[in-house]
Amino acid sequence: MLEARKNRIRHPARVVLLLAALLLVVGCARMSVPEEQPAASDADTDIDTDSDSDSDADTDSDADTDSDADTDSDTDSDSDTDSDGDTDTDSDSDAETDTGSCTPDCTDLACGDDGCGGSCGTCDAAPGDYCNDTAQLHHFEPVGACDAGTCAYDDTDYDCPVECELDIDSDPACVGSNPEGWLDSASTADGMSGWACDPDTPWQNVAVHFYFDQPVGEPGTIFGGGLVTSVASEPAIQAICGGGSNHRFVFVPDGTVLDTLGAGTTHDVYAYGLNTNYEPPEDHALLSGSPKSYTVPSK
Repeated sequence: MLEARKNRIRHPARVVLLLAALLLVVGCARMSVPEEQPAASDADTDIDTDSDSDSDADTDSDADTDSDADTDSDTDSDSDTDSDGDTDTDSDSDAETDTGSCTPDCTDLACGDDGCGGSCGTCDAAPGDYCNDTAQLHHFEPVGACDAGTCAYDDTDYDCPVECELDIDSDPACVGSNPEGWLDSASTADGMSGWACDPDTPWQNVAVHFYFDQPVGEPGTIFGGGLVTSVASEPAIQAICGGGSNHRFVFVPDGTVLDTLGAGTTHDVYAYGLNTNYEPPEDHALLSGSPKSYTVPSK
């Protein structure tokens, strides 16, 4: 009996110990768990977060609005340029590059620009010469200059050596004079040189022909070729011719002529000036100083 009572006394003590241990464990567990924020605080946090989100949205919205405003401003600028919008602007650009939209206009213009980059004509058709009287020719230079849509040609009155009348081409001209000039030299190294002009047309270059051994038209003559005067002449020669500037010439026979003449052989050479328009009895006028002796170069 005594032993049973002792056991009954021990069991309540164990219970107390177990309860104390349980309370201790629960207390430690509560201390290790972080303290939760009140619900109201969580709500505030959410509200703040939402507020930040709204703020960002406002910022983005402002930025977008500003960007849109700039875009609209550009659009308005385009609208100012072309009230129909971008499509019309492109259309205008195409119109500017389309040359077909330009209409040339040469009204009352003989030369110069037609307004579209083209030409209304050139000044290379001078008025026809005419006789002021039976002894004077009014001559126009063949190429003129364009002045405000009008061609202007230099003109000169020439006193004809013989007379002014219609030439063989039915154009007024000084006629009746033979070409004049000199065969100055004939050298193996440099060929033939001299000058020639037609006083009837001193502004024109004269054709000069060369013949070897005999005068033109005689048996045994050899045609050596020809050229047109093109070398500048001195004032003294220009005065003799009555004007012009390129009356001199230099002539070197070509290889075919030299082979015909024979290397190292010597020949007489005759130089003739040809009339430029009306043909008097002497179509070929022998130049002074002809003939001269010419030695063919040796091979």
